[in-house]
This record gives sequence, structure tokens and C-alpha cells, in this order.
Amino acid sequence: MTPDEVVASVLEAVGEKDGIFHTEEQVMRHVQYAEQLLGMLRGLTEKTGPLALTYAQPLYRIHNVFPDFIYPLSASIGKKQLLRGTLRSIVDRDPRWLQTFGTPKFFFMVSATQFGIYPLAPSTGLSLSVTYVAVPPVPTENESYLIDRQWHDAMITYASAILLAKEAKYQQATTELNAFMEMAGLKRDGRFGPREARGKTTDTPNHQATENTVG
Repeated sequence: MTPDEVVASVLEAVGEKDGIFHTEEQVMRHVQYAEQLLGMLRGLTEKTGPLALTYAQPLYRIHNVFPDFIYPLSASIGKKQLLRGTLRSIVDRDPRWLQTFGTPKFFFMVSATQFGIYPLAPSTGLSLSVTYVAVPPVPTENESYLIDRQWHDAMITYASAILLAKEAKYQQATTELNAFMEMAGLKRDGRFGPREARGKTTDTPNHQATENTVG
């Protein structure tokens, strides 16, 4: 579906075909949030690109190479897949990891911005193929979205839920949001209903109260 078709579907779903109360720009923004959310949850906005390795460099600022990077899915050199690790596991495995060189066998993230490898590249010139979830681009008027057509209804449902909530139509908004969660393959929270959406609830929390021991 094109952006215009998606916007029209959202406005129809909330009962406002003319787009007076909700502008096209507002609808488009929520649809873009939905696409990014689906991309992160289901890995639907997958991209692959080369990461040039530098001799003895353990960490790479990944957004300098892939500006649309969200999180990694896999990495490989040639046809050999690297194993996913953490900085903690690498240090536990090899306390002198910053002096260990060889063909990389592990990759890991440090916060959300630095991509690490182990062992360190023994020379400059090796290239790593990184597959990652990307921030979806904003489509032009006649383009479609990055995620497949089968997920467009989920995007429409999410945007509809947000707009209905803004109109204080909490029951309808909750229904739409739960439908989106089912489409995305998420478990919905049965405690969330119209009263909770308005910040009013008399339900007893289902967690145990804990004593404050600070101080």
C-alpha cells in the first residue's frame, strides 16, 4: 500500500474520512512509529552491509557505518557466522582479549552504539558482513513501505489506536491496540482496560509489596 492509501485507511478506521481533526502529517507519523515498532519486534526491516575492520580495533561506532542501525541480527566473515556474545562473556573467556588477534569469532554490542569483535582483526582489510534491523525510511508519495504488505493492516491498526485514544475513545482504542498486539505476535496485558487507559483503576496489584529498606 502507498502512504496515501494507508492514511485513508486509518482515517476511515477512526471515522474521519475528511482528515479534519487528524491531519495527514499526524497520521503518517503514527504509521511510521508502527512500522519501526514492527521492525524492531519482528526483525522486519532487515538490512545487510559491510563493516571494514581495522587492525587491533576492538570497538566500532556502528552508526558511523550504518546510520539507520537499531540492533544486530547476525555477522559473518565469508560464509562463516560469528557467535553472539557480550563484553562480560568475552572478558571472562579471555582477560587479555585486547591483545588477542585472529579471525573474529564473536560479535557483541556495548550500549546501543558500539559494535565489538573478538578476537581483534590481525590486519586492516578484513570485512565483516553485518545483518541488522534498520530504521525504516520515510516513503515518498508513490512508494510503499519497507515492511511487506501483509503487515500494513497492523500499521493501520496501531495508528488507529493512538488516534482513538487522543479522542478519549478509550474502549475502541484498547480494542485496536489489543488487535495490533495479536497481529505483532505479542501477548496482551489483560489488566489493561478503559479505566487504566484513563489512569483510573481499583484493581489490586498482582505483585507483593516490598518494604523500603533504603536509609
